[in-house]
Amino acid sequence: MTLDHVRSKLPPVLSLDQIFAALQSHDSDAVRREAQTPFHRLQTAIILDDFAGFIADYANKLRSDALSGEESDLLRIVVHTALHLRQQGFDVPADAVGTVLEEYISQLAVGEHRDLVALYTAQLPAEKQIEVYAEFLQKITDSLPVRLQFLQLAESHGLDWDAIAKRTSYLALLQHDVSDGGSDDDGQISAGAAQCSFRLAEPVESITPQELEQVRAIEWITSDPRLYDYALTQVCRLSRRLMLRGRTNVTARLLNSLPKGFVQQAWIDKSVEMDTPKSSPAKRRRTSVDDDPFVAGAAADKANVSSETASCFLEYIHILAMCDSLAFYSGWAELMCQQPVVPEDHSLAPAHIQAQWIEWKDLVVPRTAEAIRIFQDKILAVGWLTESTLQIDTSAGGSQDAELQMRVTELAQLRALYVPEVVFRLHAVLYDSRVAVPKNLSRSLELAQMVADESAGIYREMAKPSRAYPKGRLTPFMALMRRSAFELLKSKQTSHQAMPVLLGEPAGF
Repeated sequence: MTLDHVRSKLPPVLSLDQIFAALQSHDSDAVRREAQTPFHRLQTAIILDDFAGFIADYANKLRSDALSGEESDLLRIVVHTALHLRQQGFDVPADAVGTVLEEYISQLAVGEHRDLVALYTAQLPAEKQIEVYAEFLQKITDSLPVRLQFLQLAESHGLDWDAIAKRTSYLALLQHDVSDGGSDDDGQISAGAAQCSFRLAEPVESITPQELEQVRAIEWITSDPRLYDYALTQVCRLSRRLMLRGRTNVTARLLNSLPKGFVQQAWIDKSVEMDTPKSSPAKRRRTSVDDDPFVAGAAADKANVSSETASCFLEYIHILAMCDSLAFYSGWAELMCQQPVVPEDHSLAPAHIQAQWIEWKDLVVPRTAEAIRIFQDKILAVGWLTESTLQIDTSAGGSQDAELQMRVTELAQLRALYVPEVVFRLHAVLYDSRVAVPKNLSRSLELAQMVADESAGIYREMAKPSRAYPKGRLTPFMALMRRSAFELLKSKQTSHQAMPVLLGEPAGF
């Protein structure tokens, strides 16, 4: 039996294109709408071997329109279809695949599958991988162990993890530098803007959430010892910017957050090697931190340490010394405020008050001596942050000229701010402690000789104008010297009047 007598009313089907064209122009509205749904269009493109055209149109749509929640499933299918076809050797437009991949990665980054971001980022073109994954990491606010796990995932999927860590840290710092409103062209805080708002913070003063995020930004580059040289440079750079705003409390928080073993023995060896034979013993002791628990146990080859890294290590030591000095001074000042109130003639005070005063004095005397030692030996006697002390080679040329010049400028501004501040605080230690250590009053006058000493050059920092102190600080310093002189004369007159009359001397002689 044959079917020759059966005749169709429709034209013969000559190709698949004809079938799908007929669906799209069907008389039924329901059939036409179904044929135009995204999933059916994707199926049509795959069947007709036109996936390249489909994904190109889809990528253009993603670039111009925000993705709705209903389309997330389609995006996932398109991404995996594209990756599969590319793996099988089909020609799929790379720019379109990159667009849909980036959109899919952004969806994963805010969902429950963040651990897959590294896997899909590795499918992007090499020139996009670092930026995309760094932007993802920069937005993570989890605890440090969780954040470092995502960095380890990048390495396990073949991404350039060290470049990603550096870029993530940079983006985090850049974001807050820009938000501070005083940034230069590369997003870093301009030294002038920072100094204009200078106010020295107390060590116990709280830090802002933005400052805490800057501290946490450094954690990306201290996550692996292989990045420590680079991290040291960035730690010093951020510390300078913070200290130019007087935020020594944040600087101390930053330095204390560095991992154990951060300081490398190779840095110490290289910095000592760079030092000249004429260096003073105090200067050599400054770089000897072998007993520090933060020094790495295994010594690296110092030949692999650059002069720039060794210079930054010396800067790190100086900044750490300043933070420690100011913190110690704060504790000393608090102790001074606890001084018991006693009459000028202590013998007239009740016994329990005299006992309190003696107990207080026993605490103040050694703390005062230590405060004097710290300020003199760790700051004023070592050429704090001078180019020669830090072994900075300003003759280096090339693309690092601007970076080097910025560092030199910031170091000069820090000296102009902090060296006079240390002198003033050292005078306060000597002058205010005269009640417990009377000889310190005369020692406070000796600061004039130290400031005027040409070899130390402290007077130049005292006279240097800044935005914080437009007229410098020599005039206020001379006022302190007059105050010490008057107080010394007064004490001598009082002691002379208290002396017993010599035998044979007329009364009132």
